Amino acid sequence: MIKKNKRGMSLTEMMVVIAMMGVIFSLGAQIMIQFNRYMGLSKVRINLQRDARVIFSIINRNLRQAKVSTVTLDRVNGQPPYSRITFTRIDGQVWSFYQNGRRLMMDVTTGGNTNSRTLTEDIRYLAFTPPKSEDLSIISVSLTLEQEIFELRTKALHMASEKVMVMNK
Repeated sequence: MIKKNKRGMSLTEMMVVIAMMGVIFSLGAQIMIQFNRYMGLSKVRINLQRDARVIFSIINRNLRQAKVSTVTLDRVNGQPPYSRITFTRIDGQVWSFYQNGRRLMMDVTTGGNTNSRTLTEDIRYLAFTPPKSEDLSIISVSLTLEQEIFELRTKALHMASEKVMVMNK
């Protein structure tokens, strides 16, 4: 009687193993792509949220020091309505926040000298509105930030709104 050598694999077993490995690798690639998208989108969202917090902090801090009688709401030509606010603080400085295309600008005028600064280049929409048209002591500030994610061919949005009370009558 001759013993058969049982080492090795049959052709059928080899085909099953190759098919299973193909499925595992294709799923692994899809999982890696989705994970990469998630990480890219999360990074952009965190940056937009950080920018919104910084912008609101600057606007809130300075608008609280404004005189109510000096607050004016208007817009730069070609921009959305109520996208600019100008006011005079109690120390005499004239401040202005406004949308100019995709940029949020801040102008500070002291003694005739105007300093301009770009707060962000990711602004999509900005509005300064009073809840009551006859009372400018409370201003609602709404903004939408948008950033494109080129490698994902998509955009991330962050919308935020805050009410600011002007402290000086």
